[in-house]
Amino acid sequence: MILPLNGHVMNAVADYILKVRPEGGFSELFLTSKAPIQPYRSTCSLGAALDKYCSKAGVKKLPLRRFHSLRRSFATELSAAGVPLPTISQMLGHKSLDEDRPYLSYNQEKNAHCALGFSGIPIKNGLYAVLEGGDTV
Repeated sequence: MILPLNGHVMNAVADYILKVRPEGGFSELFLTSKAPIQPYRSTCSLGAALDKYCSKAGVKKLPLRRFHSLRRSFATELSAAGVPLPTISQMLGHKSLDEDRPYLSYNQEKNAHCALGFSGIPIKNGLYAVLEGGDTV
């Protein structure tokens, strides 16, 4: 499976793996940097790391934006790029597709259809016109 990661992201992950990631024999990509070396078990510690590195990089975070905002953006971008939902779910570490709903509620292309006007849809006798085959408009 090919995932939509740009060169900047791939280079950053490669730098992390080759130069920073501690040894530990874990299959998870991101590990704690202080002993005991282990995979991150909660988003609280990742949120603290996010705050630290945003501050170091001079990135001003918007109010109420936490680590889950990154997860949501990640899942939304993958979905928009056509990555299958089971793959996104696995990448988020979820056990059920139901857990993905909060992360995939925004789809710009599909939401744009909701903003279309009704001027081109014929109304007869107060009802939407019926198309051939019995489907309503």
